[in-house]
Amino acid sequence: MVQQNLSDLLPKVAADEKVFHVGSICLKKKGKKVYYKQLSDGEHQLLHITGALMLMEDPGTLFLLDEPETI
Repeated sequence: MVQQNLSDLLPKVAADEKVFHVGSICLKKKGKKVYYKQLSDGEHQLLHITGALMLMEDPGTLFLLDEPETI
């Protein structure tokens, strides 16, 4: 049985209509080159939350996590 990634089930957007593309983003994990799509679900969540926190510019902004134990 071939495992299927959830993102493979979502409708595809034409390349010229995309605002942002992560396919070529490459990170280092334990000294090895790893592409974004190869990261685990937990690693994706951590990057999304970190990115959202970095967008918070206003002093005193409250960022609430629902079910933080899932991170």
